[in-house]
Amino acid sequence: MKQKRILSIIKKIPFLCLLGITLVLSDGIYDGILPWPSPFHITLAHTDGSDDVFAMADGRHELNFSDDPVFQTESRTDDNPSVEDDSAIGLDGISADDSINDRDEDDNADVHSADADGSDSGAENEPSDTAPDGNGMERASDGLISAEYASGSGAENGDTDIPEPEQTALGEDGLPLVHYMQVEDDYFDDAVFIGDSRTRSLQLYANLENTTFLADTGLTIYTVLDKKLTPSTMTTKTTVTDYLTNHQFKKIYLMLGINEVGTGTAESFCRSYKEVLETLQALQPDAIIYLQAILHISEGKDKEHTYINNAAIIERNEALQSLVDNEHIFWLDSNPVVCDENGYLIESYTFDGVHLQAKYVYLWTDYLKQHAIQQDVFPVSQSPFPTPQPLAMP
Repeated sequence: MKQKRILSIIKKIPFLCLLGITLVLSDGIYDGILPWPSPFHITLAHTDGSDDVFAMADGRHELNFSDDPVFQTESRTDDNPSVEDDSAIGLDGISADDSINDRDEDDNADVHSADADGSDSGAENEPSDTAPDGNGMERASDGLISAEYASGSGAENGDTDIPEPEQTALGEDGLPLVHYMQVEDDYFDDAVFIGDSRTRSLQLYANLENTTFLADTGLTIYTVLDKKLTPSTMTTKTTVTDYLTNHQFKKIYLMLGINEVGTGTAESFCRSYKEVLETLQALQPDAIIYLQAILHISEGKDKEHTYINNAAIIERNEALQSLVDNEHIFWLDSNPVVCDENGYLIESYTFDGVHLQAKYVYLWTDYLKQHAIQQDVFPVSQSPFPTPQPLAMP
């Protein structure tokens, strides 16, 4: 009995082998040759969210995961795109037609964006089938919020026009044009004036009661930082460096140079001036600096032919202008309001050919009020996400 069973099994071996070989070989044969489709034409593989599709031998795309409830079936041909079941929703809440994106360049089918409730809004030719929901998120066509923020995506795809920043207008000197404004006395409440005896006369006769002055007779660009002097706000002496270390200002008015005309050259004077400016900027990073031109002298004083002369003053003023950038350091030249058509300090305005009389100091002050810079106030950049607040204890 056992021998007959073994013989019957042996007789079936050739048939089983033939059937197996036929099934294996049929995978490489076009469907039109066999009367049935090959079951091996579908390659089971997971896609991790990419746009890969499963290709059949005849160029068709087919997905068939009937045993897995997460996936649904889709089949289409290149000539007639269609979806067999566009209502199928997977366990992740995303419809099967949203899980596959065909990147065939010849397929230019219209894409409709979805409303927040998942209904078709009819918008055509959108770059994706999602639309912003107004809260910085994207809503998929099934009405669910996707995991990707919409902000920034339009700019990357070229959908949003980003306005170009306005170019700063430049003057003939290549520096940004300066727009001055008229101010009142309180503009100088957070200002400090640094200078020699000429600035001292401004301190005495300009009636700027709330303004700080660091001025001293004989002060030069070489001694300004370390020479001890009496600030207008103190009764004891200190240095400019120490005072500016402990007090912060929004504006600095600086005029020095009349006492240095007889020493060095315009170039060496300018180099020392630049070093002082760099120190002031380090001590007062929030302040703008008004670099004031050296006031000219009268014609009578100039004809004395001493080392103090207008030619040397003009040369040094021209050198100082190279230190101006019209962003942090601004040039102010009040000579036109106190000088005649030949550039000399008007004789009736001065008692010694160098200093203004008290009753004409207002001309200098008025010039400063008419040439004030409006300092920009930059908004604090806020985080797009609020800072978590600690919960109150019950």
